[in-house]
Amino acid sequence: MLRVAGSVPGTGTRCEATPASLRFQRHAASLTLGTKGAYTESCSLRERWAGTHAVSLKAMLRWYLIHTKPRSETIAQTNLERQGYEVYYPRLAQPVRRKRGWQARVAALFPRYLFMRIDVGSQTLSPVLSTSGVATVVRFGAEFAVVPDQVVCELRSHADPASGLHHLKGATQLARGSAVKIVAGALDGLEGIFERVVGCDRIVLLLTLLGRATPVQVPADLVLPGQVA
Repeated sequence: MLRVAGSVPGTGTRCEATPASLRFQRHAASLTLGTKGAYTESCSLRERWAGTHAVSLKAMLRWYLIHTKPRSETIAQTNLERQGYEVYYPRLAQPVRRKRGWQARVAALFPRYLFMRIDVGSQTLSPVLSTSGVATVVRFGAEFAVVPDQVVCELRSHADPASGLHHLKGATQLARGSAVKIVAGALDGLEGIFERVVGCDRIVLLLTLLGRATPVQVPADLVLPGQVA
């Protein structure tokens, strides 16, 4: 499970990101951003942050969270970048079954969410709200939510350096003895039994080769839960 966390110095705000959600916490209140295209506030947020936090006029780079319209992440990214904003759109490579076998499908890691960085000394968020593809900028009550720099840095560091895509290691969460299927690579189509995790991105499977169970190491992202006959 990809999980990263960080804090914004001087604000008391913490942020935790997983493939299923983004969660901000400031003191006793929290803001959770899920994968259903909406975000919710805890009951105390509007009371705690009724006022607007003063921002220094000096040049400062800060990340904000953009909530896009449905299936409009790429449209919003393109239009924001045309206006000079820096945008990070984390994407996920998912194996899916097609008529010709398993293929990779690229999808949003956090559907309907983008990260956008601005220089608060020379840029404003006002044009963002009217940008094509953008639904809103995520807020803490009356205050825009600031994403800690280390959260974005960690997300980027977990992506594939060549493609920029994330690959979730779901197979590493299997219980020992679970049936699995290899969906890509030289052993594509073989089924086996999950044995154990080796390192951060490889697992050991028991495959039936030449009539006997043989332990084989494979990349974790090539394996999906399956059913052994």
